[in-house]
Amino acid sequence: MDYLRLNLAAITDSENRKSSNGWNSIALTRESNDTSPLTTQHFMSNERERFETYDQIGNRIPIPQVPPVTRERIPVLAYFAGCAVSAIFVICVVLIALYAIVVRERQVPRNHNNYQDRGITYLEKGDYDLAIAEYNETIRLNPDNAVAHNNRGLAYDNKGDYDRAIAEYSEAIRLKPDLALAYNNRGAAYSNKSNFDRAIADSTEAIRLKPDLALAYYNRGVAYLKKSDYDRAIADLTEAIRLKPDFADAYNNRGIAYSRKWMFRAAAADRAMYEKLNK
Repeated sequence: MDYLRLNLAAITDSENRKSSNGWNSIALTRESNDTSPLTTQHFMSNERERFETYDQIGNRIPIPQVPPVTRERIPVLAYFAGCAVSAIFVICVVLIALYAIVVRERQVPRNHNNYQDRGITYLEKGDYDLAIAEYNETIRLNPDNAVAHNNRGLAYDNKGDYDRAIAEYSEAIRLKPDLALAYNNRGAAYSNKSNFDRAIADSTEAIRLKPDLALAYYNRGVAYLKKSDYDRAIADLTEAIRLKPDFADAYNNRGIAYSRKWMFRAAAADRAMYEKLNK
């Protein structure tokens, strides 16, 4: 009977706790001579070494465990760690390079004249694509540079792109209306397109702006020669030779004009001078 009363008392005590506090994860572990309050008690498993608790009626409640790091997972983790380190390294290198570029741009101001000078060098060497690239940069830094437009036109002209050349010469004239060389060069481009009247008009304007410009007389003389106006061609080519005595092409074209007029002795003399100057 005492045993029955003890069990009933334990059940009644358990029900009271259940009704008043709900399901508390505690273990009733008081011994017969122990007067300490009831506490949660953990048990260590010999196989998995995990902590466990029991509720009031003795149901075991396992605590979720984090899966241990096994040897099979170590290579995968090392791979991802290596990828992360590599990505961080690449990002740092890119940022350092960009910083260096920005610092350089700020410390070394660009001078459009440097590009223009290199463009002239490439023109003289016949590297017309490189010359155009240099003048592109010159014009980007200084869009109102009439000389750069004129010289870029020369590069296009020498490549046989006469339409672009004329556009560049026209822009140079717009920016600097007294630029005689731009009129002269545009006249030569028009002559290459067989537009001889426009060529003569531009050469005449160049001569008006710069009366001692031998090239303008030469180009106008060539335009007259192509129009079969031999007398005017001879007159202009003679003036070009007077202004520039070593102008070999002027001798050659004047010789052609003389030959068209049946003046073969004068033509032979000019041809001889042309060959002499080209030796």
